Amino acid sequence: MESNSDEEKKANTGSNGIRRYKMNYTDHLLQGIFIFASVFLAFYLSDLRESKNNRAVIENGLENIAAEMVYNHYRLASSFEYFYSLITALDSIQKNHPGEIDDLNIVKLPQWRGLHLPMLRSTAHHTLFNAGVTRDIPIDLTNALAQIYNIQSIVQRFDDAIIASMAHNHQLVSFESIFFFFGSYVELIPEVMAWYQVYGKRHLKKYGYDLNIEDETLRQIVDHYRKFMD
Repeated sequence: MESNSDEEKKANTGSNGIRRYKMNYTDHLLQGIFIFASVFLAFYLSDLRESKNNRAVIENGLENIAAEMVYNHYRLASSFEYFYSLITALDSIQKNHPGEIDDLNIVKLPQWRGLHLPMLRSTAHHTLFNAGVTRDIPIDLTNALAQIYNIQSIVQRFDDAIIASMAHNHQLVSFESIFFFFGSYVELIPEVMAWYQVYGKRHLKKYGYDLNIEDETLRQIVDHYRKFMD
């Protein structure tokens, strides 16, 4: 009596044995293709879903950056106007009344309205670029925002330096330090604003940043910088 194993061997051999083998081989090939296609489709759908989610994060992040730049724009414009008036007054005293410099009390100047530091924001920029979606952001936009916030950070460091000076000395000690800090703002703010006006508007206009400069003096200085940027 033949075993079940021998019967199975006979069933897979004979005149049509080769054909049965080919059918089994084709079967396995089709199954392999199906598995590969299923895995590929799963990865594709996952990547598509991730890209869609990243795009939503990017769009929301750029809207937040535009809103942040609107806030910073007004702070920069207001600070420039204030510091420019102070520097103009200090420069006039230095030229016309040099003997008063040693006893100068800046608080008594008519133009004095407190420190009024720019205190710019950069949270929206940091949040977007720490969200792990930079690979889906166009490289020219990434570079433009990096440049804007890099230059802006110099103004922020000046804020920190003045606050630290006030904390240790309770006042801006000398005429030289006053003139240096406020004069530095007058020089730095137009450069930051030039980047805002050129690259900020170019990339973020549709997200909400589309402001013009109202102060005539600031606009003229910014226009000078823009000649080297456009």
